[in-house]
Amino acid sequence: MLAAAARHGVMVELNANPNRLDIWDEWIRKALELHIAIPIDTDAHEPGEMGNITYGVRMGIRGWLPKTQVPNTLPYAVLKQRLDARRRQIAVKR
Repeated sequence: MLAAAARHGVMVELNANPNRLDIWDEWIRKALELHIAIPIDTDAHEPGEMGNITYGVRMGIRGWLPKTQVPNTLPYAVLKQRLDARRRQIAVKR
């Protein structure tokens, strides 16, 4: 799965819901080797679940995930620039 994500230039989500946490620390380290960005999200369905971000951050720390690989820690302008560049790449391939 990670090799395919790297090949297609897509991100792999770290879902911080404590019932999910579906990307393990070993996968995070492998994703880093493959230069895959890993956004951390809460999967919140109500405001009280926003605190789940703590679980995702802790899992990221276990996997040595630097904030430079977490797109949702980037300033908006930088994130938008990266996403726009990715969209242009996809458009060229079509």
